[in-house]
Amino acid sequence: MLSAVAGGTLYVEAPAAGTTVRTFSVAFPRDQTNGPTTHGDTTDTQAGSAVVTINLTNLTSAAFSFTFKDNYRFAGLYPAGATFRVTSPEGNSSEVVLAPGGASSGTVQFPALNIPPEEMVFSAKDMNDAKTIASAKNQTQETGSGDWTVEVSVQRNSPVHTGLGSISWTLTTRVEWYKLQVTELYLS
Repeated sequence: MLSAVAGGTLYVEAPAAGTTVRTFSVAFPRDQTNGPTTHGDTTDTQAGSAVVTINLTNLTSAAFSFTFKDNYRFAGLYPAGATFRVTSPEGNSSEVVLAPGGASSGTVQFPALNIPPEEMVFSAKDMNDAKTIASAKNQTQETGSGDWTVEVSVQRNSPVHTGLGSISWTLTTRVEWYKLQVTELYLS
């Protein structure tokens, strides 16, 4: 007899005559890694931009960390600040604003891109069959996969000196995703 529990519902199906069934569980462990990096220079009067491509599916979160260095020779008197705005492939945006003379680093978080499915237990004839069943019941989630747009603008602490300086900035990313993991259960 084949049985599966998904979302609190029990599914039961009789196996073909002479077929041996085994029990499997599907879990969705999370993993994380450093993603793409990029850098650029942005002047006081002209916004900069970049595109960061994340080619992972089942993303659960993404973090974009920025640092910048003020290149203006009178930065001690007229420090720069910056706004870093990140837009996801789906059009959702978030930003960090770093005030002139304040911090020179910040992070933009996208904490809930895709939610992993619930674990499930089911029967199948072998591991290949179990992986096929698990994949069919848990489709890949694409939210967050693709091109992310980064926009950078500079704010200078003096209207007299606006337009004379620039910043050099670096962006690093950290992404978390879940994967499908099928394990055979040996019941005694």
